[in-house]
Amino acid sequence: MKKTHPAKSIQVLVADDHSFLASGVVGELKKEGIECVAVLISVANLISEYERSRPDVLVLDVSYGDEVTGFSALSDLLQRYPDARAVFLSQHDDDEVISEAYRVGGLSFIPKRKSSRLVLAEAIRQVHAGNTHLLPEIADQLARLSLQGLASPRAILTQRELKVFEMMARGHTNEEMAKVLGVTPRMVSINSQSVKTKLKVERSAEITLLAVKYKIIEP
Repeated sequence: MKKTHPAKSIQVLVADDHSFLASGVVGELKKEGIECVAVLISVANLISEYERSRPDVLVLDVSYGDEVTGFSALSDLLQRYPDARAVFLSQHDDDEVISEAYRVGGLSFIPKRKSSRLVLAEAIRQVHAGNTHLLPEIADQLARLSLQGLASPRAILTQRELKVFEMMARGHTNEEMAKVLGVTPRMVSINSQSVKTKLKVERSAEITLLAVKYKIIEP
């Protein structure tokens, strides 16, 4: 009689800046036969940890304090590893956040207020299988946004422009931005003008209000 081997469990990487929440997620997923191979409280080193642990699926938050966002971290990872698969699990569930989660390459978005062991486990299984996972209410939101033609700064701006936009909203000068970004003040000026043109804004107050509205900076 041919000997059968149990199916290999799905392996995940969980990144949440609240360590106790991450531990809770790990414990709940274990009950569903899903193994956690790495836990991060920041996504600053996501690529190196992905290379080390090689998870089947990443479970990412959207924001990590003042650190790199889950969106930019996943975008960077997918440039190097286009087959990486991610579920976003976040307390932020505004229209723009959900839209951006899928735009940058996430395959599922689970609001923490809607999260349960079964919901998250099913999302991970679907994503592991290569499917895009959509909760019914998330599908409704995305359909409505598509009809409205909503476009957040994250969807319009390049990564460089988005960083310039964020720094403009925080009140940095061109010289300060140039030093941080490692470019010339003239290049920052070009980027700044591109940001203003694409977002159809001119005044500093408009830029700050727009950044707050789309949760790029905190009020």
